Amino acid sequence: MNNEQKLLLVILSSNVQGVAVTIPTTCDINTLLLEASAQSVLSIVYNAVSKLIPEDTKDLWMERSQYALMNNMRVSKLHSEIDKLLGDTPYVILKGNASAYYYKKPLLRAMGDVDFLVNEDDVSIVTSILESNGFTAGEDKGGIHVGFHRDEGMFRDSVELHRSINGIPFGRSGELIKSYLSDIIDTSIRVGSNNSAYNMPDKFHHGFVMLLHTASHLKSEGMGLRHLCDWAVYINTFDDSEWRAMFEDKLKACGLWRYAQIISKCCVKYLGCKDQPWMGEVEDDILEGFIEDILEAGNFGHKDKDRSRQIKYIANRGEGTVDNKSGIRQVIDTINIKANAENKSRIEVVTDYVGMVIRGERKLDSGETIKAAEKRKKLYSNFDLFDVDD
Repeated sequence: MNNEQKLLLVILSSNVQGVAVTIPTTCDINTLLLEASAQSVLSIVYNAVSKLIPEDTKDLWMERSQYALMNNMRVSKLHSEIDKLLGDTPYVILKGNASAYYYKKPLLRAMGDVDFLVNEDDVSIVTSILESNGFTAGEDKGGIHVGFHRDEGMFRDSVELHRSINGIPFGRSGELIKSYLSDIIDTSIRVGSNNSAYNMPDKFHHGFVMLLHTASHLKSEGMGLRHLCDWAVYINTFDDSEWRAMFEDKLKACGLWRYAQIISKCCVKYLGCKDQPWMGEVEDDILEGFIEDILEAGNFGHKDKDRSRQIKYIANRGEGTVDNKSGIRQVIDTINIKANAENKSRIEVVTDYVGMVIRGERKLDSGETIKAAEKRKKLYSNFDLFDVDD
């Protein structure tokens, strides 16, 4: 961890705690800018240190931060537009404004697009509503969601229409999680008023959505500091008894308890969250490995585009679990699962892959890719993700 990354964590911690921060004279302010941008926390950082930035680089910081803030405002407004377009159609926002709700200054939370969930019976009508209001449908992502976009001058409005929630694994764990989330729309909370209202998950469902979301991205391109900040401001609204009553039995049953403890302890150590008994004990080397992994990735793998190629060496396909088997054994298991799922032989699966490599549709993984994946696998195997007794 370099000095600028350490300072970035101090600044984000000060935001969580609501205290002032200083910038050491030894800090490379432009390196700090690049790191904050890569982690999608620039608005938070600029708000904290704007008066401390040297004159010779202030214009660059202001330009970048103003653009980020303008994007946040635009996407936040888009949440309310979607609410109006849907009218009486039941829906709930996933992440986005729902995560920003827990920040002291919601508009500082970096925004990407608007993700919202509707009931299966309403997917067709909502699709028609979006298309009649200038949105164009994109690719259907595995029956989970469809992306829509609308170009407005130099900007592009992006929304994701969900019929399901990302990150739910197969097996017993997945079935339990589906049951926990089955009433997420019915129990949604209406927040805001007039022209800035939207439906967000209640406290319980929002926590589950965030755990699934971060666990899913963790194993592929990676989890950035933006997601860690989202979790930090959220868990800081709980006391020990409330958390245990709401989550303990369910998280233990579906294999997310240890992960929730580790990510929360990381927020305690690096973002100034209050430590609570439910978080248990987590070894320092795991927390240090976790924060290094987050810093290496950047938001959605912004700092390392190779990370998304590593998942086949890390997680068990479909199950979302991460165990201690070797990377080679992991690939063999992945081939077997893919063959069974597609009713093919293992030779056919391998032949298909080789064909894609020859046609330029896939790239062979380098030794560095495999080595990096094995390092991540060793770390994530401590998280007990979705590890339950069937």
